[in-house]
Amino acid sequence: MTMAKKIKVAIGLSGGVDSSVAAYLLKQQGYEVIGLHLKLHDGIDPLHSRACCSLDSSLDARLVAHQLDIPFYVINLKESFQQYVIDPFVEQYQAGRTPNPCIECNKFIKFGAFLEKARQLGCDKLATGHYATIYQQNGRYRIKQAKDSAKDQTYMLYGLTQDQLAHIIMPLGDIDSKDTVRRIAMELDLTAATAQDSQDICFVPDDDHVAFLKQNVGSFEPGNFILDDQVIGQHSGIEHFTIGQRKGLGVSWPEPLYVTRLEAQDRTVQLGRAGDVFGKNLSGSQINLIYEDLAPGDTREVNAKIRYAQKAVPAKLIMDDNGSFRVYFKEDVRAITPGQSVVFYLDDDLYGGGIIESKLS
Repeated sequence: MTMAKKIKVAIGLSGGVDSSVAAYLLKQQGYEVIGLHLKLHDGIDPLHSRACCSLDSSLDARLVAHQLDIPFYVINLKESFQQYVIDPFVEQYQAGRTPNPCIECNKFIKFGAFLEKARQLGCDKLATGHYATIYQQNGRYRIKQAKDSAKDQTYMLYGLTQDQLAHIIMPLGDIDSKDTVRRIAMELDLTAATAQDSQDICFVPDDDHVAFLKQNVGSFEPGNFILDDQVIGQHSGIEHFTIGQRKGLGVSWPEPLYVTRLEAQDRTVQLGRAGDVFGKNLSGSQINLIYEDLAPGDTREVNAKIRYAQKAVPAKLIMDDNGSFRVYFKEDVRAITPGQSVVFYLDDDLYGGGIIESKLS
């Protein structure tokens, strides 16, 4: 890159291999790079955990910055993270919904408050180790799926705006595989070369959301299991369950049963058979489209998925009023879950997404 003045880029350094290699690639491309490490919560195990915000991850990020010879700063966003990620996480489970905190973190923290901090430090861009590619077409920014489909992270990025995308770089989108990223790190002898990937929910110890919720709200309100309009047992709180769940129900029945609906008002868990978990239609809210605006009544043929690791399937998106929408899938999908996200694609591009409100009959 030849520049009269180097573009100043802040890279979010987690201490892991992805952000470390992303920082190296930015330096190779001629950017002026500074490393920023996010402090979002008090960590799970401040001495030994590999999760983000542990003492280990902070020290690893600092060491990587030293190895790459870039400045390093720690940014404290604990209050914002509590407000926009942890508190809604707890509230959603209590409301009988299943949230996706990583999507909210990307929207409000990593590419919201964190981007603003980077700009306050005089940085022109914020870079991350996400596997996706941002590019421009017809004056609008778009997000293309990563070259390595197994690592593609676009599902988590649908909430980003044009203003945010104008200031974001994702250097790993065109990397062919995670093995290549690790090979680069090993050739550079970076301490992050053999670091384990971070866990799904960084602030929940051992991925045990029930224990985390109990720590935050105390006891849960019990309720009834309902099957075919009949009470067949009691449960110790709807917070234990999510749509499609079979194991750990704590109720004995001659045939396998699955959670089909959670009703917060009367604290009931509706159960059904395997076929009852599938559906073709859903309603949603809080839609965000990456590069196109649609009016009420507009439709688009898209590929859509309701889980991060799920394959996108053909569907029709129909816009309603005030950011609400409906999706009609061309085939059955399993466990349409309120609180989760449905994400849309056109060809290789992320088209947008929104929050699932309900399964439609």
